Amino acid sequence: MLSEILPAVFMALFYACACFIFFKRKEYIVYFMCLTVPLYDYFPGIFYKINMFGIAFTLKPYLFCELVLLGVYVLDMIKHKRMIEEIRNINVVFFPLALFGVLALFFTAKERENYFCGVNLCLMILTVAALPYFVKKVSINVNKALRFLILGFFISAVPMMSAIFLSKIGLCAVRYDSFKIYGMTFSIIAIIIIFKYITENDVRRFLKKTGVLFLVFVLIFLTRARASWFSLFFCLPLFAFFSLKYCFARKDRIVLAKTAMVCLVLIAAFFCAVNIEKNIYGEFVSLDQMFDANKHITNNADPMMWGIKNKVLRMIWAYLAHERTMAWQKVFSIMYQNPFLGHGLIYLPTHNIFMEAFLAGGIIGMILFVSGMVSFCIERIHQMFVSRKNLGMYYLNGAFMICIMVWAINGLFQTNLNEYLPWFIIALSSSDLNL
Repeated sequence: MLSEILPAVFMALFYACACFIFFKRKEYIVYFMCLTVPLYDYFPGIFYKINMFGIAFTLKPYLFCELVLLGVYVLDMIKHKRMIEEIRNINVVFFPLALFGVLALFFTAKERENYFCGVNLCLMILTVAALPYFVKKVSINVNKALRFLILGFFISAVPMMSAIFLSKIGLCAVRYDSFKIYGMTFSIIAIIIIFKYITENDVRRFLKKTGVLFLVFVLIFLTRARASWFSLFFCLPLFAFFSLKYCFARKDRIVLAKTAMVCLVLIAAFFCAVNIEKNIYGEFVSLDQMFDANKHITNNADPMMWGIKNKVLRMIWAYLAHERTMAWQKVFSIMYQNPFLGHGLIYLPTHNIFMEAFLAGGIIGMILFVSGMVSFCIERIHQMFVSRKNLGMYYLNGAFMICIMVWAINGLFQTNLNEYLPWFIIALSSSDLNL
């Protein structure tokens, strides 16, 4: 009995204090969201689990901030009677995503399972409209917001760093599979840190950020999340392309040198991660296993793999897909009968964000989701062109776009539609931010 009462009392006191702070300083809602958004896997033990309408969930700090933000948004529009006017001012990216969320929630309710995932998705999409409106009312410093985001990242990385340290001194054994969940978050935060790194002018802060960037790259390698490696290594050259384009257009040698430093830090982090992995696991990545598809037979039971005659293609299929190919075939078999009707966010591991969108909302839902992602990237490129004379805003828009690309590419091999961080990045980038 006491074990249930204490978390409930703690949660009530915690959120009462948070509401008092938010009432005094409204901008702290956004900063607190930045701090807690990387911590979505935390707090289930210390916060009371709520059971409501047959749905069991933990009211985590980020979810609480979302509800407060949406409450302020709705009440303010009702109070000033300008709902139609504000709807016209909403970023165009919001509308296809909102329609996708409605479809996913409708089909989830129709299937009568996993209600909370559908509601949670709609709340995250509504934040895309509410956060820009809120930022207009209060002054938000984007550098301060990103510092809180990076701080939250390092708090989330503490279990991984602690486990690696303890394994180094022989106090515990590490299972690298448990760290793969951090891969996408670490990759997105790495892009944010690169933005902070390139736009930093103070020498001491620049050296500090060099160490931070090095640590983040090492942690990304140590997760062994191949989807995150793939997404990061695809997006970093794109970031370098935008950087070089700016350097040659503005003849800025300092930014060019900083871009080269990012590459050197990445190489140094790789060799450091290799050394750590050799001490913990005995090897970083088994080249024999990587280039021999026969080694993957225990990881991929899909007989389709052996029908691929080309050895290289079979190796790529085995190395990147594993059991995912079986999940993709199952999704197609479910959707084949009626591809226009979705099945909501049901308990089915799809291992692919676009497959998950297809399963949740049908073909129409997937088209809406993809069009929202594409329109977001086009909007960021447009903003980069408009702000090309401002180094900070140019790189900020580029960083936000690449963060969502990391999410999408990582999502080719993982189910991450309901992750808080990418949706928060979309909402934050749609706001009028001050550097």
